[in-house]
Amino acid sequence: MELVECFLHLDSDIDPSDLPLNLCPKVSDSRVSVFHSTIATFCAPSNLSGPGGMYQETIRSTPQWTKGDVSGPRRDCILVDGEEPSAPGMRGLLVAHVYLFFRLSYAGVEKYPCALVHWYATVGTSPDSATGLWVVEPEYITRRRYQNMSVIHLDSLIHGAHLLP
Repeated sequence: MELVECFLHLDSDIDPSDLPLNLCPKVSDSRVSVFHSTIATFCAPSNLSGPGGMYQETIRSTPQWTKGDVSGPRRDCILVDGEEPSAPGMRGLLVAHVYLFFRLSYAGVEKYPCALVHWYATVGTSPDSATGLWVVEPEYITRRRYQNMSVIHLDSLIHGAHLLP
């Protein structure tokens, strides 16, 4: 619940990881609805699959996925607007692994569409010289390896991402 409370502290210029919990609004009486997928619609002019390059994809985060021989959770990765969205390519994007999609009602606002994500960090400052692909790895906090997680608004979600092992 702490991550949701920090997310709702929208007016703050403080980094959520440095935000004292006593400054965060309390959401104990808020309504929350959980979803296992969302649809991302975006413009991809190089992919002429729709009118004017409009493209739609389903991004999933489901606790039980059974398809063929695969069973267990399916948690897709996403690209998110970075701190400098005008920067070219991956320099303007962040990578995250979605654990949960949910909608929150709070303080008279009926819908805050959100996602609980585990952040990934880029390795180095440029793509890998052998493959031309960016290398990313999960971000952890402290030596105990707590996942670096936060709640984001779905408006910051850009696109699904497929990471290679």
